Amino acid sequence: MKNKVAVKDLQFGMYVFDLDRPWIETPFMFQGFHLRTQQQLDVLKKYCEYVYVDAERSYKDPERPPAASPPAAVAKRLAGPLPGTRRVAHVEQVGVEVEFVPARDARVFAESAVADAFAMVKAGGALDAKTAREAVSNMSESIMRNPDALMLFSALKERGGYVLDRAMNCSIYMITFTRFLGMEQEHIEHAGVVGLLQDVGMLQLPDAVLKKPGPLSPDEISLVRTHVAHGSETILASGISAAVADIAAQHHEREDGSGYPQGLHGADMQVIGACAGVVDTFGAMTTKRPVRSIVA
Repeated sequence: MKNKVAVKDLQFGMYVFDLDRPWIETPFMFQGFHLRTQQQLDVLKKYCEYVYVDAERSYKDPERPPAASPPAAVAKRLAGPLPGTRRVAHVEQVGVEVEFVPARDARVFAESAVADAFAMVKAGGALDAKTAREAVSNMSESIMRNPDALMLFSALKERGGYVLDRAMNCSIYMITFTRFLGMEQEHIEHAGVVGLLQDVGMLQLPDAVLKKPGPLSPDEISLVRTHVAHGSETILASGISAAVADIAAQHHEREDGSGYPQGLHGADMQVIGACAGVVDTFGAMTTKRPVRSIVA
């Protein structure tokens, strides 16, 4: 049962699934949550007059006490936009039908250039930083004009090699995601490079492990996880900034500290690094991939 409830009548334990305004106009990072803290309630009072509550997903025990208040770092994030982001109303400059051909060309160029660059890395050579930046720049310009065209082309394209295909899609998702967050163009392109290269360290792992059809052993999982360090080394050796290498190394870190290699918590991660983690998890859930037994 879904009910419209005035904010002043809310109780802890209720599941708020919609607001009286778009979610993007509020500080909430997720659409839908259990009302657990006084801080959440205070934010709702500030931005909304009423909300919609899902009775079936609400706690059955109305006396259940709310969870402890979130850490100060989380509270600070709820108080306003994430660092480097801003609330913007994106207006597509051209229609999908107009942008589809430039989007296709940007993807085809990027895929060819990056395939050559990855082949060089796999053969023991250095990554061509200029090629990576140019590939991301072309895709970024297309997405700024209209993000749907490149996303559509990627969805329609027949899939090729896993590492290359994943790199291209992660880059496109990262550009689109950070554009949505209102980041500056420079940071959007940094995010695109991060998406493109966050798994480049996989190229230095043995195919026997990456293409193993069954579950990996603990030793094999540990080996695959070294791709983060290999990737950072490859990015740094290419001449791309250390900042990009540091952010790319965070794509397996998680908000609750359960990720790797450093076990960072959300407050210790950069926003683009957290975005990379979201994109990495999304790709893991939606793509048929090798080493499926590895937690994203």
